[in-house]
Amino acid sequence: QTTDFEAGLELSNKHTYIRLGYDGSYFRNSIPIIVWDNPLRVSDSPTTGPAMGREDLWPNTNQNTLSLTSGLKLPARSHATAFVSAGQLSNNKPLIPHTINSALAFVPLTRNMSEIKVDVLAMNYTFTSRPTNWLFVNARYKQYSFDNKSSPFELGQAINFDTAIITKNAASEPYSFNRHTLSSDVTWSPLSYIGLRTGFTREKVDRTHRVVEESTENTSLASIDLTGLSWLSLRGVFEHSVRAGSPTNQDELLAAGQQPSLRQYDISDRNKDRYSLILTFTPISQFSVNSSLGAGKENYPATDTRTIFGLRSNDNRSYSVGLDFVPIDKISFGTNYGHDKYNAFQVSRTATPLPIGWSLDDLSQQFNDPRRDWTDNNTDWTKTYDVSLNLLKIIPKTEINLIYGDVQSRSIYVYGLAPNTVITAPVQLPPITNRLRQKMIDGRYFATKHIVLGFIYRFDRY
Repeated sequence: QTTDFEAGLELSNKHTYIRLGYDGSYFRNSIPIIVWDNPLRVSDSPTTGPAMGREDLWPNTNQNTLSLTSGLKLPARSHATAFVSAGQLSNNKPLIPHTINSALAFVPLTRNMSEIKVDVLAMNYTFTSRPTNWLFVNARYKQYSFDNKSSPFELGQAINFDTAIITKNAASEPYSFNRHTLSSDVTWSPLSYIGLRTGFTREKVDRTHRVVEESTENTSLASIDLTGLSWLSLRGVFEHSVRAGSPTNQDELLAAGQQPSLRQYDISDRNKDRYSLILTFTPISQFSVNSSLGAGKENYPATDTRTIFGLRSNDNRSYSVGLDFVPIDKISFGTNYGHDKYNAFQVSRTATPLPIGWSLDDLSQQFNDPRRDWTDNNTDWTKTYDVSLNLLKIIPKTEINLIYGDVQSRSIYVYGLAPNTVITAPVQLPPITNRLRQKMIDGRYFATKHIVLGFIYRFDRY
């Protein structure tokens, strides 16, 4: 059961708006634990498992937030807004024991309650202005802070698969982050039907318990918009972004048995370009053609001389074309074809972890042997085709809609090895293909002004 509570006080006049608010959300679970019988056992065993299984379900959680929202009308057709909120997320649920298997020795928990608490701070400030009819200015600053104040849960011993006591000597890592985003853009409209825009965004993220603790991404944007013409509209956008972070914490990766040059795609250094174009052409009022083009390219540059593992590149391309035809008010026809293609290249190494005390330069260790490298070149493409025909009361009091769709996809994984490899050649997977065809008839008969009889038939083939 979830209970939400909201309260607010608002004051406004023709120049200013302000609101003070409180929001609370409380989730309660009346079934905290589920237990089920093991169909293969009638009694607990220290080697083959317990007679029952047990799972912890979703905990009772609380969320409380105070917020302040304001807006101010300024000269020169300008406007400013501000939003600030401070909240807390928490739960303090009893923790279940390590195992339900009574045949194993009891392993105590380091604490009996979850003791979860997170402070959240969110801010959003905007400024918009139109000082002249041909100039638009926008600026925005956002901050989101997720401050995890939960105490780490230390784990000395644990139960593995309800059958064996193991030593972990580990602790949970309460993840926190603080994200700052500053963006601005200016649009110049020398003519009423054209807009030229340029913008810049800077995002900075500070993290805890990640191998890259700080990263900054700068994004530049340029676009052109052609609107207001009865027969043509166009939008073209180009974005270029560069993300750079603090040095990777190689010791933390090594402690986890991972390669020190492993790059995690969501936080690693990255260069990214994106192009997109949308075009609509309407030579006559009854007929229009629409099309779109898009392309994106991502690469993850090397930061040292060692082999970089993980995602190296991620590229995509897409295009679509469609048309709409309305010969008379009672008939409309539309069709569209789209094609999307994605390609990703990754590098990995098959090896046992580096023993404690051994050097990264010792090639006698599997961990350091480049001959054990392998790659995965993954290509996915999707083709989409759909067509529709709408007949509106050509037959008196009757509407009929005919729809057909066809979606096809294909995934190819190509595995590669180092030229002087010492690992067994992989068996290449066959292409993975999918196809979904859909047909639908949707009919309605208007018996009276207040009664409509409908019929829908749909057939899917997968």
